[in-house]
Formats: sequence, structure tokens, C-alpha cells
Amino acid sequence: MSKIYLKPVGGLCNRIRAIDSLLSIAADSNKRLVVVWEKNNSLNCAYNDLFQPTNQFDLIETQQPFGGVFRYFPSTRPGGFLKRTLFGITKLKIGADSTTFFDDLSNKLEPLRPTTPDKYRNVSEFDSHTFDVFSPIVSELKQRTNPFLSTCWRMIDGPTYGENFQPATEIADEVARLTEPFTDSTYGIHIRGTDAVTAKQYSSLQAFEDQMQQIVDDDSNASFFLATDEPTVKEKLIGRYGSKIFFFDQPDYARDSPENIKNAFVDLLCLSKTQEVFGSYFSTFSQLAAQWNGIKETTVFRDGIAVTP
Repeated sequence: MSKIYLKPVGGLCNRIRAIDSLLSIAADSNKRLVVVWEKNNSLNCAYNDLFQPTNQFDLIETQQPFGGVFRYFPSTRPGGFLKRTLFGITKLKIGADSTTFFDDLSNKLEPLRPTTPDKYRNVSEFDSHTFDVFSPIVSELKQRTNPFLSTCWRMIDGPTYGENFQPATEIADEVARLTEPFTDSTYGIHIRGTDAVTAKQYSSLQAFEDQMQQIVDDDSNASFFLATDEPTVKEKLIGRYGSKIFFFDQPDYARDSPENIKNAFVDLLCLSKTQEVFGSYFSTFSQLAAQWNGIKETTVFRDGIAVTP
């Protein structure tokens, strides 16, 4: 049976998005998907520590930078004699007859940049433009025998995350515990901070506070599940809303800690079980949390931001 070899790159949400879309492409072309899951500084956590084992695709676990002898799956086009040689050997072993790297895709998306609210209200709108750009590549993936692809983007529309990814038992149990007190008036709040320059530029804490106060004014029974990687933000909102705020207490948020990645997944799944997700601009975390169970996502913009109609 022909295969599609996929190396999803980036953080947790980018990897889930990529795998989910490639599962559909592989099924449409009667191919078996093989996922190359690399533990690195962007996501230092094994697949099976996050998800239950699956028979939907084959899994190759690797460790940065080479992942074992003759198993070199680069994210970007390999440079230098050693890397080109190692990848050449890997291509022969897997029978790859085409290669598309992260940087190849990134270059194709350059005309769509910059990502600003006056062009795209959210990630979904940006995605709708990337699918047209990626269409020829998707066609080639379907036509080739054993293509290799490295991407952090969805390649086609139609997310089915809740069907394709079952959280590991430890994570599912934690989510069940945290969401037990949720009601029909519990809303998700995702405030992206730290290194998320775009999110912080267009979504402010004050805008979130205003949005939350509006919800409380409209519904005195309203409560919130708060997910944020900014401890000071968490402290401020807990101080303001007290028992109306649910949250998952975490010591830190560094991506090079497997425990922190699992904690982030818990946050995402808790958000997915609220009535609506109010999220940061251009955050795949906000988007994926809402799409997991098919609830609404609303981007919270700071005052004065011009948003595309």
C-alpha cells in the first residue's frame, strides 16, 4: 500500500492540524499515513503521552536532530553534505518519490502575509486562502506513490479533531475533574501571551476584561474557564472574578517540558467543553479548542483595531 510520510512541525496545535488534514488526504488517495513525530524544543513530548494509541496512522517517534541511524526526516530542505546524504538514504529506505518541506510551503504563502485583522479576522479566514495555494501540492500528494511532506499548516478544510484524536487516559481524567462544575453558562477564555507577538499586538487584557464583564452583565450566572500562559494575567482575573473563574493550576509553561505540554492539552480540552471560546488573535490554540467539539470561537480585539468585514 502506498504511503504519505508526514512530519508535522511546530507546537501541539500546529501538529494536530497538520495530521488531521493529512488523514483525509491519505484516505482520499487510498494511502496509509505515516506520522514522523519529533520531540524537540517546540514540543518535547511523546505522542503517546498525549493521545491514546491509534490505528488510523503509523507512528515514527524521533528525537532531534537525527532520530536514529538512517532515519533523518528534516523539517526544512537539508543543506550540507551530511544532511543531504542522510536524507537521501532515508528517502531510499521509505521509497519517497517526492518531497515538500516546511520552507517550500512557507515561501508559497509569502503573498498572503502579513497576517493582520484588516486582512484576516482569524486563523480560519487565513486558512481559507492557504487551501487554494496548497491545492497543487495536495494533488501531487495524491498522485505520488510515497510522498514526504513537512508542514505546520492544514492542507485542506474540514477539521475532525474530536474524532481523530483521543486524549490519553491521564489527560482525559484531569479534564473530567476540571470540567465537572461547568454549567451552560461557562465560557472559555484563552489569552495568549509570552512570545505570541501577533496575539498580544491585537488582543489586549483590557479587551478581555471588557468582554468578560459584558458576559457577566448579561448573565449573572456566567463563569469562565481561563487558559493563559501569562501568570500575572491569571492572578489579575482571579482577583477580579474570584469563584467565577475556573483554571488549571500550572507551575510554568515552557515547551521543553513534557509535563507542560500535557498541561496545555488539558487547557485546550477544557476550553472545548465550554459554551464559546473567546480567544486571542490568530491563535491556533483558540481555534482548535473551539473546533474540537464544534463550538463558536470569537476573537477578542483591543480597541481601535480595524477588522476585515
